[in-house]
Amino acid sequence: STEPPADPGPPGLSPLPTVAPGRSGGDLDPISKRSRNISTRSMNEARVEPYGRRAVPSSITDVAHLVRRAGFGASVAEMRQLTALSREQLVDKYLNAPVSGPNRPSILDSGAEDWEMFVGLQQWWVERMASTSPLAEKMALFWHGHFCSAYEKVASAPLMWQQIALFRSMGLGNFRSLTKYASVTAAMLRYLDNETNVAGAPQENFARELWELFMLGVGNYTQDEVVDSARAWTGH
Repeated sequence: STEPPADPGPPGLSPLPTVAPGRSGGDLDPISKRSRNISTRSMNEARVEPYGRRAVPSSITDVAHLVRRAGFGASVAEMRQLTALSREQLVDKYLNAPVSGPNRPSILDSGAEDWEMFVGLQQWWVERMASTSPLAEKMALFWHGHFCSAYEKVASAPLMWQQIALFRSMGLGNFRSLTKYASVTAAMLRYLDNETNVAGAPQENFARELWELFMLGVGNYTQDEVVDSARAWTGH
């Protein structure tokens, strides 16, 4: 088999960074060969069975369920408007909605104190959640909980923004690609102590979380894979 083409990454974000010269203890490959084969095969073979189709949603209750699960709710008036759409049109409306801008909160370039920038970033994201792309924002919030990090430890609003931007742009895409990029965001690496992971003194915290929480779960990886992954991430 041949390797897939290089992933250009999410729009507006830098390509995957290279390791600091002389600091790496192994080759960088965010997904090991074993998990790559498993994830690629399962994704290629996955199919979604069609839901029972009707000409239009049967009631406003159907629409209410969708807007709660695929977004953050809607007003009664908005839901009544959506009942005029067929199920396919309704799903397309949510799946195809572009991620709303602006691309970067202006407060991050205002010269404000970092805590003020973080409060402004929170406000900006809440406003986006009430925008015209609720599913993208709902998935961004989901991935923010999955690939967890927190400002209290990262201590940088711009780095938290970089991670949120990744989830907003790639949250509805390929899990393997998202994992690769999430695994080299500065917020994630700082949150899980990888800045202290250097050749000759590996720090396994991030590598273990990657296998146990972010990807395969307990019982589906070995300690050797944790060690090899920690070596691969030295210098990042």
